[in-house]
Amino acid sequence: GDYYSRYLKDVRQNVYSIDLTKNKSEVFAFNRMNPVEDSGTDILPGLLYSAHVVAKGKNPRKLIIIVTDGQTTADAKLLEKRFFAAGMCEKITEGIMNNSPGTKEVKIYFVSTLDDKSVLSDWRENCVGDDGAFVATDYSALKDAITSVLNKEPGGIKFTNKM
Repeated sequence: GDYYSRYLKDVRQNVYSIDLTKNKSEVFAFNRMNPVEDSGTDILPGLLYSAHVVAKGKNPRKLIIIVTDGQTTADAKLLEKRFFAAGMCEKITEGIMNNSPGTKEVKIYFVSTLDDKSVLSDWRENCVGDDGAFVATDYSALKDAITSVLNKEPGGIKFTNKM
């Protein structure tokens, strides 16, 4: 049967969303998060929501960085395949460009916390391009991946860990 129609009434959002802010204390919200193990990975709603948030920003370059284990399964995987086939990543970037005055460029990056070549290949080929997918199986690699993305910014945005 259809997972979503069966369980829709029981679905709760296990997400902490941080809107655009200058309040550095928002970052500490990550320390209060309690991920639910074996709850599945559904990347697309996060990507769609982030596009909405990013479009509100004033920077001329907009970045979306997806950090996930990347292991979508069952209905979520089928939906992801359809999403890719419809060219949705390109539609998202075009939508942000068209609905965010002053935006010059939009780029989506994908960082997988598991070294799964097929997942990385799917995202490279269908969404983020050859330069947009990274593997980060530990904190140091995650920091390096995000630093690499941010340092591509004109003037070089720096990643600082003060926790």
